[in-house]
Amino acid sequence: MDLLLREATGQARGQRTFRDTVLSGDAITVGSAPDQQIQILGKSVHGEHAVLRASQGRLSVRCRRGATIAANGKRVRSATIGPGESFEIDGNSLAVIDAPAGFDLALELVPDPDVDASAYEAAFSTDLEQTWLSRRGPAWTLLALVLLIALGAPLIYLQVGDIDVERSGAGTAPDVLWTTGPLHPAHELAMGNDCTACHTDLFQRVQDEDCRVCHDALPDHVELDRAGELQLSHTRCATCHREHNEPELLVVRTDAQCTDCHADPEDFVRPLRVAAVSGFSAAHHPEFKATLLRPVVTEAGTGLSFAWRDQIESIDGGREQSNLVFPHDVHLDEVKVRNPNDSSAMSCGDCHTLSEDREHFRPIRMENHCASCHELTFDVTAPDRQLPHGEPREVAFAIEGYYARKFIDPGQSDDTSARRRRPDRASTAESCRESPSVCAERRTREEVSNQFSVRGCITCHAVSESEASDIYSRFQVHPVRLVADYFDSARFDHVSHLVQENKTGDAACLTCHRADTSSTSEDLLMPALDNCTQCHGDPSVPEVVTLQCVGCHEFHPPSFSPAPGATNVALGESPR
Repeated sequence: MDLLLREATGQARGQRTFRDTVLSGDAITVGSAPDQQIQILGKSVHGEHAVLRASQGRLSVRCRRGATIAANGKRVRSATIGPGESFEIDGNSLAVIDAPAGFDLALELVPDPDVDASAYEAAFSTDLEQTWLSRRGPAWTLLALVLLIALGAPLIYLQVGDIDVERSGAGTAPDVLWTTGPLHPAHELAMGNDCTACHTDLFQRVQDEDCRVCHDALPDHVELDRAGELQLSHTRCATCHREHNEPELLVVRTDAQCTDCHADPEDFVRPLRVAAVSGFSAAHHPEFKATLLRPVVTEAGTGLSFAWRDQIESIDGGREQSNLVFPHDVHLDEVKVRNPNDSSAMSCGDCHTLSEDREHFRPIRMENHCASCHELTFDVTAPDRQLPHGEPREVAFAIEGYYARKFIDPGQSDDTSARRRRPDRASTAESCRESPSVCAERRTREEVSNQFSVRGCITCHAVSESEASDIYSRFQVHPVRLVADYFDSARFDHVSHLVQENKTGDAACLTCHRADTSSTSEDLLMPALDNCTQCHGDPSVPEVVTLQCVGCHEFHPPSFSPAPGATNVALGESPR
């Protein structure tokens, strides 16, 4: 069949213009696809919409499945169109006109004027219905193939027995068919290709018990016996730690891991009465609270018994009760106190030394940090004699032994006193007009009373006096307890904060701990929330350093263990 296609292309001088195209073939295809012999566009035009054939001087039109044409005011799937008649395909008009000599038929095509450029995108889309494929057949075939390969092969593998993966190659092991991605390097090093190390039961997801085979020392977010009460029993290890994923994200660091529950704790952790947290700012994070030590004092014989308990208090109203007398401002005043070694001003680092974990500090002890300035001398005539630091009874015994020898042995020389006496001062050597034992006892009582009530021990310690006549048990030094971790549920890296803007050394420390204005050891020198939000904040605040929840908190809180030798104690006292 030779067909002349006369396609309207526009208007020129008031007349419609046409473009003629010669088409030949037993059948002429019409549709929106680029490979169609007659391409027309429209939302309802299929890729191959219809086939045209010559039939005894008339045009036979037969549509493909799902397609229709409009002929004689009706929508039909096939029609025979004679000269002078026309049909439409989605606004595109095709009329049979008189064929010139040499042509079997002639068509005049007037495209739909409302078709815009977006219709060309649809012209290149392929619908499954436009092909010879059906939907159901291939779907069932592929499903059966997947079941056979991914389910049947591993089951046969289990029935037949283990396959030597090293000899046959990892690619032949049926487990590879189920693997969605590689293992984390740490897990791969520990388990290799042994999938049963975690997947212990068929068709069952990895259980928490399987994880605890290796991670047995890892603490839970909450106690296991309270997980059900707090509605956390459904949370599995694998809920957050997803294996076989790329990129590897075994440790989840997004804030949503925490805020999904803590933003509205009434719905999740109501029994714990946890404050709502949805970010790190004054509006989304509660004020800091510190864990402080509180002494529980009871009478015990002629003295007092001390027990210690933790108590959580706000930063603003919290007070230390360490039984230590210590003014920070005096020790940081370069006029009043200087280092005895080089006469330089004292700095925070002279007493506070970071431990290896970069968060906590090593304990402060009298022997290491105080003795270089605060000697425990008690008699100006014996400047090299010092009292022991510790038990008050031992102090009384040391004083008694010194004066007993001094008065009982009058022939004892005092070269040290003579050597150190100022030339314009008379000798301070004591004389005794009574028996040596009486003088030694009287002088012992005087000096013990001075050490525990006037000078000496009472300078740094809280001391109580009983009515006991025995000088050895009359005074009691209250034990000193210093908090080792004020925020035991949080982490803080001191090393990364030793330089702040243009501040280093003590200046960096004092931006958070206002020790230079503290005149009493009762001051709680911990920073509040507003101190941290000056530099840190949520990701939505561009001018601050972003701080995520895991920057300070861990989902699995470690049980706090101070550095070797460290306790919640200072000045040589026994731990609580």
